[in-house]
Amino acid sequence: MYKKILVIGDLFLDIYSKYKSIRNSPEVNAPVLINKKMEFYIGGAGNVAANLRSFNENVILMSFFTEDENAFTIKNILNKKKIKTKFLYNKNFTNITKERILKNDLQIARIDTEKKKNHTKITIKKFEEYLKKNIKKFKSIIISDYAKGFIDKKIVKITTFYSEKNNIPLFIDPKNSNPSIYKNANFISPNYKEFKNFYPNLGYKKKIKKFFDKTNINYLIVTNGSKGSFYINRNLKKINFNGFKIKKQDVSGAGDTFISSLVYAYNKTRNIDLSMNFANKMASEVVKVKNISVPKKKIFLYEKKKLLNDNKKIQINFWKKKKFKIGLTNGCFDLYHQGHKYLLNQCKKYCDKLVVLLNTDSSIKINKGKNRPINKLNVRFQKIIQNINVDNCEVFSEKTPLKKIKKILPDIIFKGSDYKMKDVVGYSLMKKYKGKVHIINRYKNYSTTNLINNR
Repeated sequence: MYKKILVIGDLFLDIYSKYKSIRNSPEVNAPVLINKKMEFYIGGAGNVAANLRSFNENVILMSFFTEDENAFTIKNILNKKKIKTKFLYNKNFTNITKERILKNDLQIARIDTEKKKNHTKITIKKFEEYLKKNIKKFKSIIISDYAKGFIDKKIVKITTFYSEKNNIPLFIDPKNSNPSIYKNANFISPNYKEFKNFYPNLGYKKKIKKFFDKTNINYLIVTNGSKGSFYINRNLKKINFNGFKIKKQDVSGAGDTFISSLVYAYNKTRNIDLSMNFANKMASEVVKVKNISVPKKKIFLYEKKKLLNDNKKIQINFWKKKKFKIGLTNGCFDLYHQGHKYLLNQCKKYCDKLVVLLNTDSSIKINKGKNRPINKLNVRFQKIIQNINVDNCEVFSEKTPLKKIKKILPDIIFKGSDYKMKDVVGYSLMKKYKGKVHIINRYKNYSTTNLINNR
């Protein structure tokens, strides 16, 4: 089954009213506007979904909606873009519109029409029922918060619960100045102004520490227009990414494009660094062009040349150049279970980038016998790369992963507590190159062998 991306958030109708003007009014110092042309787009969470459709992704958009004078226009745009919807109907809610008034292609005013409406017990119940029933259909979830009522603490809590339970990456484009309401998401991407409003009375270092202590989020990603962006991981490591020069002043839609491009790239590569560069590039493109969603031609040209250049050696070298602490663990990861998840989570606490070396089926048969593995390589590989703590997964066909370890030369090797430190493959190598071996205690005696014996 081809999985979809779920976009949850506030939906707008963006109206561009374009006028020509060649003179001022004789009655008052204001331009005379003539030759009105109107263009309609979907904004907010709708624009995030539209960008994902430009990448040929299947999308479900979930938001408030009502049958008013703008309903036909909104539905028509969504149908043309083949965006599927799950709308929640809320009494007295009106569809939000943002009409931009342009004079000779320059925006001179904006007229907003909105009636904020919060969730009821019924809409919360319907939201959770839908998520519970359909969660396995999604490969990623985006919460696009514009502080118009759809995203609240309950919606975030329900979403994080089901995404975490099903190992689905959750991305947040926040508006609330209290990041704690987004607790347990995987990625949060405020712009620089929104980031400054997090704990505004604290200095930078205390702000960052409090952020991770309070939210348990994996990556804080901050965008800053043409200045680029940066991310900070749980180990408080900050990595900067250069921006792209832009001349056009209207940056509307750039934030939506950044988050949608980041999610698209991360789904393709499971590499946060490649994804950040790609998202920066795509956000700059949306500012350069008139249409709101990213041009397909530019997307695919850039993707072909840059995004999917999956050169593992270049990736490791990039990490070392940035002075990341590289951790490594290896194993069969057969019948992927809670013990495996715990191991990978604990490993990531001690390193910036985690590499998993995975036995091939033939390698497992050498070590475990002809009846293993239970799960084939492709199944085991997918389980590993879906774990948010894993930055790279490579397979090896030899009896041990020593050849791969020598090539990568990590800073630290992790192994479960069923191994003694001196018996860990790569121990002598780590000792020679001043690396470390770290033993992780087993979680509640979970093991694949025990699971097989109890089947």
